[in-house]
Amino acid sequence: MKLQNQIYVFESGAHAGQSFEQVALTDYMLFDWLKTQEWYDKKFSKDKRERIDQIVKKLNNFIPAVKCQNSECEANAEYLTIARSYANIQKEDYSVYGIIGMSASTQFAWCKDHKNVPYEKAQPFEIKFNSLYHLEEVPKWVRRDALEVLLQCTGWNPKLKKTKENCKDFIDNLPQRGEQLGLNLY
Repeated sequence: MKLQNQIYVFESGAHAGQSFEQVALTDYMLFDWLKTQEWYDKKFSKDKRERIDQIVKKLNNFIPAVKCQNSECEANAEYLTIARSYANIQKEDYSVYGIIGMSASTQFAWCKDHKNVPYEKAQPFEIKFNSLYHLEEVPKWVRRDALEVLLQCTGWNPKLKKTKENCKDFIDNLPQRGEQLGLNLY
């Protein structure tokens, strides 16, 4: 499938005036949720639906720009973990655990051989934007942090403004799994 040159923009709603790519990089779960709505086919033309599909495929098939954090490994990371720290909070029934902190970071990036991380209370997930759906039980702020970490894993320069053009060019040029083998996944 050929990448489209046109920049599609949301015409209404909370993201009115933003491009599809801008929304995908800042609010991925909402962006992907659009496809599940019964009005999706009526509201979006075939070209727009194809572009949404292209963006979703690119954000779930990119080659991570971060390496495994195991000091003896040089492989690209394939998994991130949400590290959790717990403290015993003793209430009257003496049975409650409390979460002190949760964090996502490229410091918790691992290849498939090292995804059994040394942290007892860690939750591994694949470096794909669709993995955010596996984090629904964590607080919303942790999912936002995880989205930012996934964005770092793509190689996005955080100093670069998320303009319509920058986001489109970036997504269009994300290195994809299979490209190094000469496979066309679209």
